[in-house]
Amino acid sequence: MKLKKILFTIFLLLPCTAWPKDKNISLVKLKAEDINLTLGGRLKEDYFFYQRVRTLSDKFFDQNDFFRHKLQLDFKMDQGAKKNGTPTTEAGIRLTNYVIWQQNHYYTPFSRENVRSLDLDSVITANNVGSKTLMPIIYVEDAWFKLNIDTFCHTLNKNPTFFKIGFFEYEVGRGISLGYHNDMAVEYLGWPGQSNFTRYPQMPPGMLLHSNILSDLSLELYFMKWHENDANLDDVTAPTRAQRLGSSRTERGSNKDRNSWVLKFQYTPPDKLLEDVYFEPYWIYTKAPDQVLEFDADASSRLHTFGAMLEFKKNNFDVNVEVAGQTGEQDVYGIDRNVKMLSRNSTGATEEVFSHVVFPPAAGSNIPNNFGRRKVPVKNESYVKPEDYNAQKDLGYIVNADQNRNVDRQGKEIIGVGWNQGGKNIQIYNSDLFGNARFRKPYKLDLNGFMAIADIGYTFDNYPFRIAGTAGHISGDNYPYNEEVDKTYHGFIPQRSRYKGLDVRSTLIFDRLVIPRPLNITYRTMYAFNNLKDVSNLEFLGVGGTWYPFKKRTKGTLTANCIFFWEDANLYKWDKDGHHPDPLIEAQIAYDRAKLGFRGVNPIYNSSSYYQNGVKDPTNKGWLSDQTASRFLGAEIDVKGQLQLISECRLQGKVCLFVPGGLYKDLDGQPNELTQYVDAQGLSHYESLGHKYAFAFIVGLDYTF
Repeated sequence: MKLKKILFTIFLLLPCTAWPKDKNISLVKLKAEDINLTLGGRLKEDYFFYQRVRTLSDKFFDQNDFFRHKLQLDFKMDQGAKKNGTPTTEAGIRLTNYVIWQQNHYYTPFSRENVRSLDLDSVITANNVGSKTLMPIIYVEDAWFKLNIDTFCHTLNKNPTFFKIGFFEYEVGRGISLGYHNDMAVEYLGWPGQSNFTRYPQMPPGMLLHSNILSDLSLELYFMKWHENDANLDDVTAPTRAQRLGSSRTERGSNKDRNSWVLKFQYTPPDKLLEDVYFEPYWIYTKAPDQVLEFDADASSRLHTFGAMLEFKKNNFDVNVEVAGQTGEQDVYGIDRNVKMLSRNSTGATEEVFSHVVFPPAAGSNIPNNFGRRKVPVKNESYVKPEDYNAQKDLGYIVNADQNRNVDRQGKEIIGVGWNQGGKNIQIYNSDLFGNARFRKPYKLDLNGFMAIADIGYTFDNYPFRIAGTAGHISGDNYPYNEEVDKTYHGFIPQRSRYKGLDVRSTLIFDRLVIPRPLNITYRTMYAFNNLKDVSNLEFLGVGGTWYPFKKRTKGTLTANCIFFWEDANLYKWDKDGHHPDPLIEAQIAYDRAKLGFRGVNPIYNSSSYYQNGVKDPTNKGWLSDQTASRFLGAEIDVKGQLQLISECRLQGKVCLFVPGGLYKDLDGQPNELTQYVDAQGLSHYESLGHKYAFAFIVGLDYTF
């Protein structure tokens, strides 16, 4: 027996030089004691070139190119087929080496976590702390175990049933309602995955129970975990609720994992009027108790998605339709935005200050006391000997006492402290600036989204062509947090989705997710967010055609697609000469225009010119108008060719062009989060997105074994 095991191990480790005749057969296939072990894989080498895809402007160095390498090694084992006719158990593992040449950490970065001060006073002393690998690494992308219950449970002999657990690919419908790509989510709604990494290359952990109820009807129950926050006491006791109002404790607490549950049916009736009919109704429930809008754990969501997908063929036509609706709610908790931060004072010295507790403006300036911009230093309210300790003399204690830390004190003076300045005792105030006051009141978003997508294709028998069309509506809405009131959010929220399209595919908008789709300006940040890592807030209509130049159609193809895109949300045009209609709010916005470097605005702000009768800076302008902006995003044209060099190796190339539509022109001048830059004088600026065409070129080899 020992000799048999030794010989089996030696055989497994021997190099294999014989290539399989069929490309679907793995390079290595071994059998021993009713165990089958197969080895296969895939190697992809691609070159990418992008021009203006991120900003649609020539004002930035918006051009990049790189080589990407991906190697996958798949091991699969099954056991019990000889004894039971079908395998009793199956298992698989995929080892992946995924890098950009000489940027080996791009797809496999180390975790980035906020570093807080030791006294847990909510001060984040560092963030985006990370590292990078010096050499390419191999990681586990898939790892799963499957138990075919019907092989040993005789009552299920006529109802094939299996249980699968581990890290594996799973999606619902087309993968828009629920996919398997971490971080493919609406970021500004608080939905990113672990550590905010794009294309995190590992399948999500989950459990799947599948059972064939009838010969043509199966049922699936699926559970997936997004975030694990209960694994150890450090996670449970982390002070994630430090900024939340009305909470007696700052710890995260237990039961704060983000999970999804799926109930799905798969119906494949016998062919009668239609061919290959497949019907998939589903329900998805996601609980996200620890979302991040501004601070850790400052929101939570519960989201239900109900939908169905229908697919069938008729003669040479094939059709796919999916419809889904969402309902749920997001609780936006009341928070205290005030934190301790470092700042440079008038003497040039660095000091610790409160971010949202301010001194009143100079006397006679006509500026409201709570609109001051000078932040109060963190220090004792009055002298305390080093040998003594009195928390009630500490300004941090006073500022955060219940009498001062509640929404009723918004914009009011701090009770229990007087600041000695020049022999005078003056009050300090909770800041009440437009869009960024110290306190955010709690409110609720009712989530109500809708999606409908249809594709149709036709393959000619007598001609080497195939034509296809696509249309879709994925509801969207404008940025929902500006007003800080209860409201309904009408956007459909894709979860972990990286949708590429079916017959009519989009590379820049769908697959690569590189073209930003802007919203209107956010009052808190004074720049606009974008839909970028998601397909929410999108309508599209497209056509495509494929030519098969060879008699054997799998030998090569040439495909051309054209898709027109619109945003579903109604936005407002940006008025380059506009001002806010409220003079007090306009005076505050004018400061931000100069401070943040709006386009064409002098980096000088004189408060007396805005709060008193005086001459205002004529360059300090730009705000939302009351006119509705165009919803037309633009058109994408993709041309893709592929050639099967040998049965196992394919050469493919793609050229993509995006022509911006009227929406980008109507928002010209609006600051955007993707357009921040620092000038030669060290001043920061926020530009707007442009409206020039974007271009991409991709070529690569795809080898399977």
